[in-house]
Amino acid sequence: MIGIARRAGRAVVGAEAIRSASRKEVLHAVLVASDVGMNAVGRLGTLADEVRMIEVGASREALGRAVGRSVAALVGLTDRELAARVVALVGADAASSSRNERSGNPRRQGS
Repeated sequence: MIGIARRAGRAVVGAEAIRSASRKEVLHAVLVASDVGMNAVGRLGTLADEVRMIEVGASREALGRAVGRSVAALVGLTDRELAARVVALVGADAASSSRNERSGNPRRQGS
């Protein structure tokens, strides 16, 4: 889904492209690979405080493959509907995960 959005011009890859989308006021969320350090997020400056940052459960390599690159640490979503769907999916997943952790039944990968 993210790869299709990128090819359609509704997602951008990398800090500079994300900053550019933000300046044009078309940035709605930023996907952050799970193995990215704070330096990569720090390259976005104050933008990290202004837009929804979503850590995805994928490495830089996996996120890169999703958008047709070898690696991608940051992917900006410029489509409002897609960003809302991703936020809803991540929100539901986070709520499910925290419920399982509180009940002493941590979710296992692949279940």
